[in-house]
Amino acid sequence: MNRKLVLAVVLIVAGCLLGPLFSNAQQQRGQIIQRKAPQRTALVIGNSNYEQGPLRNPVNDARAIGSTLKDLGFDVTLLIDQNLRQMEEAIRIFGQKIKDGGVGLFYFAGHGVQVDGVNYLAPVSARVEKEQDVKFETLEIGKLTAEMEAAKNGLNIIILDACRNNPFARAFRSASSGLAPINAPSGTYIAFATAPGTTASDGEGVNGLYTQELLLNLTQPGLRLEDIFIRTRVAVKKKSDDKQIPWENGALEGVVILNEKGTVTAGSGADSQLPTIRYSGIPLSALRSAKFTTAEVDEKGQVRRREVGPRQYYLEDLGNGVKLEMVAIRGGSFQMGSPYTEAQRDEGEIQHLVQVSSFWMGRYEVTQSQWRAVMGRLPHVLAISDSYEKGDDLPVTCLNWVQVQEFITELNKLLKLEPGKGYSLPREAEWEYAARAATNTPFPYGPTITPSLENYDWTTTYSNGPTQPKPDSKMLKIGSFAANPFGLYDMLGNVSELCEDWFGPYPTPREGLQINPSGPNQGERRVIRGGDYGNSAFRCRVADRAGIIPTDRESCSTGFRLVRR
Repeated sequence: MNRKLVLAVVLIVAGCLLGPLFSNAQQQRGQIIQRKAPQRTALVIGNSNYEQGPLRNPVNDARAIGSTLKDLGFDVTLLIDQNLRQMEEAIRIFGQKIKDGGVGLFYFAGHGVQVDGVNYLAPVSARVEKEQDVKFETLEIGKLTAEMEAAKNGLNIIILDACRNNPFARAFRSASSGLAPINAPSGTYIAFATAPGTTASDGEGVNGLYTQELLLNLTQPGLRLEDIFIRTRVAVKKKSDDKQIPWENGALEGVVILNEKGTVTAGSGADSQLPTIRYSGIPLSALRSAKFTTAEVDEKGQVRRREVGPRQYYLEDLGNGVKLEMVAIRGGSFQMGSPYTEAQRDEGEIQHLVQVSSFWMGRYEVTQSQWRAVMGRLPHVLAISDSYEKGDDLPVTCLNWVQVQEFITELNKLLKLEPGKGYSLPREAEWEYAARAATNTPFPYGPTITPSLENYDWTTTYSNGPTQPKPDSKMLKIGSFAANPFGLYDMLGNVSELCEDWFGPYPTPREGLQINPSGPNQGERRVIRGGDYGNSAFRCRVADRAGIIPTDRESCSTGFRLVRR
């Protein structure tokens, strides 16, 4: 019997990541590397003997994971074929244990289902005759994450190896396959064995395909946690003939190495059969890490500011004291577009699952001083006109898509960057992923927007948000407001931002996971995103999109920011 599985990994990294937890760390690639493991506590549950839909491999998977975690220094509690009360009690005790600090890891193998976008883990005793029974007969994953968040320990890992063939399908009103996607909050990392809504192979041995490859990589010495999943993803994709593509979302604020018995060098010894991990050629001397201020807003428009991070970035020297600041954006998956319930949405904003690889993105829109440093002078229309403001820290505008491509070509020549390793405009999916910053609300700050958060037409409102008079409708200096949760400024409002893609219709959910999509092969207009200083509030929603003819007259409310992959 083929068993279908999902693996989700959630890493909740506390704000004290650079504190005692990593006190014995050293710098590598500009990140903090944990070399001496703190206390490690694991709860491992494997459920096979279900009353409805028994499974073959969960017990095998749980025992194998438990044994491997013990070898990695975890204090492991292994439980087999648990009922609901036993699972709830085990999670409660686990939550108490991890309050002592260190790393907490939870692993579950068995059935997992979703109802109305909420994920549940099934105990062996689950009896589901109708869809509503799921909420009473199974364990909502939110109970586990609540225990972990309450513990406030340094690092938490959740591994869900949950069967994808829903044993209760006949009792459900809709035929939702797999688990629902999970939007990672700031400071988390999420990975599934395969994309949400799709199925995963049970493998031909005693373990599922994903677990089989995960176990192999967990035992490799010196691998960073994210590298474990990169290697696992490559192997699973290859062995399944691209039918199963693991999925990730979120970001790590530091590097964690679970197996510290040695280091691994690509192409040597046992590692020779593993895929080589490529890193961008950013010089180590340029890497930095810093905290930043972001904001949250409630339905009434009340704003709360908070300090988050640190987030990695680097500085690119363009000469004469002009620098380009690029922020690390950890790749992952997200729902692109807007839900049908979002106010003032366009019908073309069809939600669909997208996965993007990691990239660097400009912390700010490209400025007039940066343009001059590369091109020698401002764009012609901006240079000769007295109608448009000029200033080193203002976004460069009065240009079109073709002129931006000329700038990018000259920039890469100036920096002597090889083809494929230089700067470019963001793909539309990359832009929205970065603008959302692991949120699923109309704005990265919450359900509405306020004049204290972005530069738009403040006399307009969205979803009962506040308004205020705006004496002048004009651009403002970059960084005039708080950053979004990824540390990026002015993603919404100020000036619209050009993307690489041709403007075209979105794929439908039935077309499945879109990996690093780049839009249509041809078209009439190029994508612009984010809205500008004169736009109404709803035009600054993360999902809002528009297009512009690439060779058309220069737009003086459109700018751009750069990415590097």
